[in-house]
Amino acid sequence: AIHQYDINNSNVSIYPNPTNGILNVSNDVSPIESIDIINIQGQVLSKNIYSSENAVTLDLSSYNKGMYLIKVNNEEIIKVLKK
Repeated sequence: AIHQYDINNSNVSIYPNPTNGILNVSNDVSPIESIDIINIQGQVLSKNIYSSENAVTLDLSSYNKGMYLIKVNNEEIIKVLKK
């Protein structure tokens, strides 16, 4: 299933969610410039900077099972379940 979120007039798609490790993030409206991976305690585990990409792939396979927050362009926050 593809989960789409229309937040602040953006169109961020993150799939698959839940994920076994590989996570696809795309935004057809505005380019992706940064993605932060945050654990449920609020700790930033990874900060990723991009040069205005429309789609990126994240590898969460090294992370433990559980809930993570994906923050796109310092705006949209999407919950992702790592299986």
